[in-house]
Amino acid sequence: MPESERRKFLDYFLGNRLPPIVEESFPDQYGSPRSARRLQKMANVIATICRNRKRRHDAINYDQAIAEWES
Repeated sequence: MPESERRKFLDYFLGNRLPPIVEESFPDQYGSPRSARRLQKMANVIATICRNRKRRHDAINYDQAIAEWES
């Protein structure tokens, strides 16, 4: 996904009601749209995915994905 689309997706996720599956799976973890809590949770999820992928022995195969998560 191009960077502009990724940023649009993240902005939408930050500013709108969560999809039902997210609300059901993680009640009260993301907070309200446009809240500091929502932004922090999103940042933590992305950082955790990135950190976990870097620790794997096959991290080199994910260089592009890691760079995109970090951006």
